[in-house]
Amino acid sequence: MFSKTTSIYSIINFNKEDYSQIIKNIESSRGYISYIDSKLKKGVTNPRYEKYLDLKQALYTFRPPVLPSNKTNLIAHQLPDGLTKKKLDSLNVKYGVQDDYYIDYKLINDQHGVKVYNYKAIPIECDIFNDSLRLDENFQKLNQSCLSDTFIMNNNRRFMMLPFLIKLEDKYVEPVVIVNVYDVGIITIQLIIYVEHDNVIQLI
Repeated sequence: MFSKTTSIYSIINFNKEDYSQIIKNIESSRGYISYIDSKLKKGVTNPRYEKYLDLKQALYTFRPPVLPSNKTNLIAHQLPDGLTKKKLDSLNVKYGVQDDYYIDYKLINDQHGVKVYNYKAIPIECDIFNDSLRLDENFQKLNQSCLSDTFIMNNNRRFMMLPFLIKLEDKYVEPVVIVNVYDVGIITIQLIIYVEHDNVIQLI
């Protein structure tokens, strides 16, 4: 397996007097996964997005399009607390289940030729969410170790933005979108796309 990471970077200027309003607008839009306020050294995740991911994973797990039909294998799963089958049926009618997930099986019992698996359908957005949080944490550690508190661009708000799903050669890729808003009047936008390939690729 081979991989290629593409990073696209853009810089925007704005009136530095609008810094607080821009931050407020992004936060109130709930269009982010998480952010770290470098001045307060505090990280915050978007609770609404986390709830969305929990519901989507439950829907995909309990209403999958295909389940194994082997009679010697059994699938086990349990509804999350506070979520009913009626709610799942309602979500399934409203949104349905797409192909933007992968399957995770874990053998939990094997007796008398019958295997019982714990089954979970993981939406790709869950992977992007976890990767974004890890990346955000590593960026923060790097900044704290390398930048002084008096650095002119150290007072900023970094947002990991909500992901979008795209396909490349019939495979989903997992983009990460990072927006830095600096109080000196600069916004940087970075898009990172990681793509896996079965064969060696030519780098241009």
